[in-house]
Amino acid sequence: MRKIFLTTFLIMLSFLLFACIADPDNNKDNPDHTYATVRMLFFYQESTIDDWKDDYHKKKSWSYDELKSYTFTNSVVITYKNKDNLIKDYPKIVESLSYTSEIYLELYSLAEEIKVSDVLTKEALITITSKYDQTEIYFDPLEYEELYVSMDESYIIGTLVIDSNEQLATLYEELPITVEPNFFDTKALIIIGGYRSGSLMVYGVDSVFYLNETTLEVAINGELASNVATSDERYYTLILSVDQTILNPINRVIQHFHITHLDGFRRDVPFHNTLNPWPNQNYKEMGLYLPGQRIYLQGDELNFWDLEIYIKTDENEFLHPGKYYYKTPVDTNKVGTHTIYVLYNGFMVSFTIEVLPYIEDVKLLYSNRPTVVDETMSDGFIEDYETYLALNVDLELEASFFEDSVLYLKRFDSSNTNLFRILTQAEVSNNELILHLHKPPYLAGAAITPGQLIFSIAKEVRNQVDDVTFVFTRSLI
Repeated sequence: MRKIFLTTFLIMLSFLLFACIADPDNNKDNPDHTYATVRMLFFYQESTIDDWKDDYHKKKSWSYDELKSYTFTNSVVITYKNKDNLIKDYPKIVESLSYTSEIYLELYSLAEEIKVSDVLTKEALITITSKYDQTEIYFDPLEYEELYVSMDESYIIGTLVIDSNEQLATLYEELPITVEPNFFDTKALIIIGGYRSGSLMVYGVDSVFYLNETTLEVAINGELASNVATSDERYYTLILSVDQTILNPINRVIQHFHITHLDGFRRDVPFHNTLNPWPNQNYKEMGLYLPGQRIYLQGDELNFWDLEIYIKTDENEFLHPGKYYYKTPVDTNKVGTHTIYVLYNGFMVSFTIEVLPYIEDVKLLYSNRPTVVDETMSDGFIEDYETYLALNVDLELEASFFEDSVLYLKRFDSSNTNLFRILTQAEVSNNELILHLHKPPYLAGAAITPGQLIFSIAKEVRNQVDDVTFVFTRSLI
């Protein structure tokens, strides 16, 4: 019940704040901003708002700018428009803890909330409010050109660097900009994208700078349309160009929102000063444990269940973030070699997969542990529905399947307990059907394990051959 009251109160407060700042153009240059608010929550307290007002509040001289009471949520919100008045009133705010322990101070200039019971002296508050005094921003802005800004589209989640026409051609979707053939002689593209709160407006790039010797940061210029960041998610995409020389020492490009709040006062500054370093800036490089399957047939679904990343730190420690990464999509309907970019926390590493032409007349339907244990059933062609049923494998075939096709059974023993195979090529030569198989290099020990392959073969092909030969050109069974 208490959570319900608190949620209701915060929603009401959000609407009140928004109503007070509904016109951003009138507030941006208005020095009469809100410096801080104090929230006193009286529910489940022995004292009430009236007790506090009658016994204490009315008997003291206060310097706040506004006080509002909310009977329904049994709470009070006090507004201060400058630091001096807040400091002057703070001892009285602390003394109010005798009426309720739930008192919270929100410092708009720092975008921080403080529980008053944790900061009990005026001196401690002064130290907190002076957190960024005498600190400096320690980066020099670099030159860039903003090429595209969108609050509706997303091509990636993270940051992607493109520095050649060949690399540009690997992208799944065509970019909404035109790049001249000689563009990459001296320039590179940085593509930035992801999700943001629906209340956060994206206006472009604020600055580009070296965060450290190997990390480039792109600061995004944003503004909150309300003083409450809403939970609904929207896309955004930014594309900019930089000189390739800027990227020479760089192995990581991160993004960061530099946000101005609607009241025009709160601002996410200073950025990355001596008291507020970027988290995880000791990350040195990212590596990949590549997926075992990197060869596919046209139209196949990608299988990256075993793709993993690791991060190496400056202290030569290895971190394993699990599956929290983004990989660029690939259209497996297109035959050829495809590059996949893996993005995580500003790093970008790539690997390639091969998509082979779709084989119309021969298909590998089953590659796994054997279902046939009866040695009286031999390997070879299966040309009727009754024999198929004896295979005891559910391929969802109907009797009508055998009007145009047949099956072929092949059993084997493997030194690898992963029995998955891929049919990469099929050809007829000298009355033989030659099937080329690929085994993804999954390692699982030296145990000998039985396996079973079942192929479908069009009768048109079956009538041309007497037997099937297997070729393992990529790796042996």
